[in-house]
Amino acid sequence: MIYLEKRAKTLLNLKQAADILRESDDIYQLKIIFGEQKIPFYNQVNGPIADAIWHYR
Repeated sequence: MIYLEKRAKTLLNLKQAADILRESDDIYQLKIIFGEQKIPFYNQVNGPIADAIWHYR
């Protein structure tokens, strides 16, 4: 794929994820599928949020 194709697909994936999150009433039910693993969405965002709070300054 050329750069513009990768960029377009990445932006479409981000929009799809944003739409799913916007429509979701309970993010604890969402799973991120990575290969054969299904990881709770909250676990994936909890670490970066905690790091951002801890390393704020």
